[in-house]
Amino acid sequence: MIMPKKHITLSESYIGFGAFILEVLTSPMTVDMCWDKIYNTYIKKGLISKKQSFDNFILTLDLLFALDAINMNDKGDVYNVSKETKSK
Repeated sequence: MIMPKKHITLSESYIGFGAFILEVLTSPMTVDMCWDKIYNTYIKKGLISKKQSFDNFILTLDLLFALDAINMNDKGDVYNVSKETKSK
């Protein structure tokens, strides 16, 4: 489920879901704030699959962290590494 396949759409894969998370992370925020923003902006409106749960969200955050796409600051807030480096 990490990569999209014949029966798994892009938004159902962790890679696709990660793209939505990176788009939402415009500034550092807590994990709960990020989930609320993803849920209200995309899942609740049906723009991405209802199959994405909080568990999948956490797994996707783990994947993004392993890929060095996100990181955590001293306060425990998650931030998008590419947007953080662009602002410097």
